[in-house]
Amino acid sequence: MPEDDAFANDLRRHRRNIRLGADASCFICGYRKPEGLVTGPSELLEGDHTLGKANDSDLTARLCRNCHAERTEGQRDAGVDLRHNDRHLLERLEAGLRSSADFHHRLAESEWKRAKDLADLISRLDSADMSWRDL
Repeated sequence: MPEDDAFANDLRRHRRNIRLGADASCFICGYRKPEGLVTGPSELLEGDHTLGKANDSDLTARLCRNCHAERTEGQRDAGVDLRHNDRHLLERLEAGLRSSADFHHRLAESEWKRAKDLADLISRLDSADMSWRDL
């Protein structure tokens, strides 16, 4: 049932935008619609520990909850050791490199998809009216 209180709707949107920050988007998939980023009671965009928190607790990227969950599973599939234990520096570096490779692989796949989508858009614009190129 639609909410009739326009003030409450605007206030909710305003609070969501404050929590997200300006130009918030998922680093991997690029999803940026604030209303779609609300998937649960925790963070709207989560900090993914790019190398694995146990390997480098400071390096993070903002991801939507879906990409973050997929990314964590991808780290495990890539054999990244995510445990917090007393591992040697070389073991943490090896795990961090695996995690970084998985992160960049996922990012590259996303960028290829975005480039293809953009090429498709350009083709459709050309088919419809070439005057868009004069803008």
